[in-house]
Amino acid sequence: KVRQVTQHGAFLAWGFEKDLLVPFSEQPDRMKEGRKYVVRVCRDNTGRLVGTAKIERCLETEDISLAEGDEVEMMIWQFTELGAKVIINELYSGLLYKDELQGGMTRGDRLTGYVKRIREDRKLDVTLRKSGAEAVDEAKGRVLEALELSGGFLPLHDRSTPQAIQQMLGLSKKAFKKAVGGLYKAGVIELTDEGIRLKKS
Repeated sequence: KVRQVTQHGAFLAWGFEKDLLVPFSEQPDRMKEGRKYVVRVCRDNTGRLVGTAKIERCLETEDISLAEGDEVEMMIWQFTELGAKVIINELYSGLLYKDELQGGMTRGDRLTGYVKRIREDRKLDVTLRKSGAEAVDEAKGRVLEALELSGGFLPLHDRSTPQAIQQMLGLSKKAFKKAVGGLYKAGVIELTDEGIRLKKS
């Protein structure tokens, strides 16, 4: 958090007695007092600890030791028209697309996600959702857990809005339909006009 801005740059509170200086030359946009920023701590040419908000140049783009589907840790550092730029495993640059962003997400939030694609520019597209059978199994588990917690009934069906499904289960409508289809075929649930009901064993 920026404690003060002087002629030398912005001074950030970072848990130590002495504030961290981010010189103007290390600020893509002028920092404002009272706001929080994601910075990297490094040394300037005199060996002094300073911060830089030019995150992009600090990230590895050549040697990426990840594959599609790998689980990764992410931190949001910037929002764009496409979604959120994230730092992956504290090393790589990635993009989490807008359709996966949830309300209340802010810069600095840490998330667990999965590599969706390694692009030609050596940046990564990431997702919060697992792919394939593993994702369907996880979605089934969420539906069953929600059914049990709500007394065996959920007012969700094919006509439910994606927003209602996301709010109640944290699932996309596509994942919800796959999970419900699998549970129905397995004879675990009943489908009604009002929603889905857990079958009594």
